[in-house]
Amino acid sequence: MPAFFDYTASSVDLPAVLVANGLGVCLMVMLLTGQRRHRPAQLADGRIFAWICRICLLLCLLESGGFLLDGRSFPGARAAALVCNVLLFMLGALPAYLWVCCLNSRIRRRWRLLAALPAAGVMALSAANLFVDVFFGITADNVYYRAPLAWLPYVVTLAYLAGGTVLIKLRQRRTGRYVYMPVSAFLLPVYLGVALQLLFYGLSFIWVAAELGLTSLYISLQSELTFRDPLTNLYNRSFLLHYLSSQKKKLPLAGILLDVNSFKAINDTLGHQEGDRILQAVARMLQEAATDKTVAAVRYGGDEFVVLLMDDDPGQTQLFCQRLDRCLEQYNQTAGAANPISLAAGMARIELGTGDTELFFQEMDRKMYEDKAAFYLRAQTDPARAGERH
Repeated sequence: MPAFFDYTASSVDLPAVLVANGLGVCLMVMLLTGQRRHRPAQLADGRIFAWICRICLLLCLLESGGFLLDGRSFPGARAAALVCNVLLFMLGALPAYLWVCCLNSRIRRRWRLLAALPAAGVMALSAANLFVDVFFGITADNVYYRAPLAWLPYVVTLAYLAGGTVLIKLRQRRTGRYVYMPVSAFLLPVYLGVALQLLFYGLSFIWVAAELGLTSLYISLQSELTFRDPLTNLYNRSFLLHYLSSQKKKLPLAGILLDVNSFKAINDTLGHQEGDRILQAVARMLQEAATDKTVAAVRYGGDEFVVLLMDDDPGQTQLFCQRLDRCLEQYNQTAGAANPISLAAGMARIELGTGDTELFFQEMDRKMYEDKAAFYLRAQTDPARAGERH
């Protein structure tokens, strides 16, 4: 057998393994506890992140169990070692796959299922390892050894990490979207941990490295929450100002300022709870109308929203407006039939890096109030057409 696969229980530094995995367990418990206290339940990426933490915690325990059982000779030790290691390989690629989903939380369901195939293949081969040595074997003396395909789960994990990085970089480049995922801070320790775990049996690198990366990811997610509006789950005004000021490259943007017509009257007559429900409905419509060129949807304040779009293709801005009109029409014919929503809109353009953001907001504001004035004029002259938005 090649030296790469020739490992025995004497190769294991058990205290180092237990210390590393114990540290990993403590980190995951801290992250899960902190996330439960501070994470809004509606954030999809937060829920995925929580599952990554839970799985990594379980993997630390399984790996520690596998090392503790290695070479032991009490009744049932070999069966327990086999189950521990099968589960370890089955779940090993899952955190990386979920990380890809976390980075691309809006990815379509069919693409998520397609992306899950490599992890599903590893899980199937791991289950087969109960009967034939695919990734590892265990001798009659209960000593673990690597089988010739032991490298495959590591390659699948690295492929997920690399693929996720490429996807997020392409999306950033295409839309200028601000992403609060510290890609390099998360990946560097994980890549290093995977490589060391693959090369050196008997030491535990991969899961503690992953958990260090997850800690940086958690800090980043908490930073993102400061830029989220808790009512609508859209970005808030602080995010908008930060995004516009942080862009250094020339970036053509279109901005649309939207205001709910007669919102004060809605609050006064129907109550603030109904007003909040309408704001949430508008937020959902903005998300549903988003195109590939949509950079961000923002609750600017009160009943005002701002949508930023890449302006390298004017047709995409028009497409967003058409999709938003359809969402409004559908809402007003169904859920909002009793209290239909009408929006006043004002659009302006800016080239970040060279443009004046103050003039950008002033232009959006001016056009929005012109549209709002037209709405109230229509309401006075022709109430049947008051809800139209041009």
